[in-house]
Amino acid sequence: MSVKRRPAAKSAEASVDASVADRILEEAARLFFRQGYGASSIRDLAAAVGISSSTLYHHYANKEAILTAILERFMSDFNGALLPILADSRRPADERLRAAVIEHLVFSQQRHTELLNGHPFRHALGKRTLARIIRLQREYRDAVVALLEEGTRAGVFHVADATVTTMVLLDALNGLREWYRADGGMTITVLAGTYAELALRLCGATEPRSRHPGRR
Repeated sequence: MSVKRRPAAKSAEASVDASVADRILEEAARLFFRQGYGASSIRDLAAAVGISSSTLYHHYANKEAILTAILERFMSDFNGALLPILADSRRPADERLRAAVIEHLVFSQQRHTELLNGHPFRHALGKRTLARIIRLQREYRDAVVALLEEGTRAGVFHVADATVTTMVLLDALNGLREWYRADGGMTITVLAGTYAELALRLCGATEPRSRHPGRR
C-alpha cells in the first residue's frame, strides 16, 4: 500500500514546490518594480513571500537567478500569446496587426510589474542569460517585421522599410508603460484600440472595406 502512495506524494510535493517558486517570482517582480533590483535583498524577498531565506535559496540560487526567471517567464508567455496572432495566415495582415497591438498592450499592462520599468536589467545579467532574453525579444520583433513585409506584398500595408517601421511601432507600444496609470480615467482596452488605429496608419493600411459596406 505504501509503495502505491509514493508517486502521489511526490506529485504533491512537486506541486507545492512549483507554487512556492511562482510566488517568489510574483513577489520579487513587485518588489523589484517598487523599490528597485539593487535595493532589494534576499531577506526582503523571503519576507515578502513569507518564507525563510534558506527556503528561497532552495528554489533559486541567487537574486540574479530570480531576475532571470522573471524576465524569461514574461517573454516566453508574451511570445506564446503574440506569435500565433502574428503568424495566423488565415486572417488578413491588418486584422493581425490590430489584434497583436491590442494583445501587446493588454498583456503588458496585466503583468506590468514584470516589466520592471526603468530597471537597467541588462547590466545585472550574465552574458548567456542576457543572450537568451534578447533572443526572445528578437523572435517577437522578427515576427512583426515578417507581418509588415507580408502585408506590404499583399498591398494591405505601404511600408518602405519593415524593420524600421517595426522598431518605431514597438518603441511606441513599449513606451506606454512609462506613463499609463490604470486609475487615470481610460481603460487599457480603450487605449489599446486607439493605439491599434495609429499602428495601422503608421503602416499605411488601407481602410478595411468591412467597416464601410456602402463604399466601393
